[in-house]
Amino acid sequence: MESPMSDHRIPTLVDVPTQFLFLRADEAAPALCLIGAGIAFNFLIMSLVAAIALVLLTRKYRNARPDGYLLHMLWWYGFGGGRGRFARRSFVRAIFPA
Repeated sequence: MESPMSDHRIPTLVDVPTQFLFLRADEAAPALCLIGAGIAFNFLIMSLVAAIALVLLTRKYRNARPDGYLLHMLWWYGFGGGRGRFARRSFVRAIFPA
């Protein structure tokens, strides 16, 4: 049993992107969907190549535009979600002073 005084990791920066292994979450999600489809349809090697190409293209596209552009583009075409509860205030940079 864990003691009530044990150390817990508290994030200090609010605007750090979510990581999945060595990829950002917005790169990993489409790549994992492609790999899953490749496994389901028995085209694993082709889906791995397509997933790597997709990751490289999204990195190139994302680095050439401001932060949040891909999320805005998805929202603009109807793939965004909800009532804006996923967005944080833009002026908040840290939860606690570092």
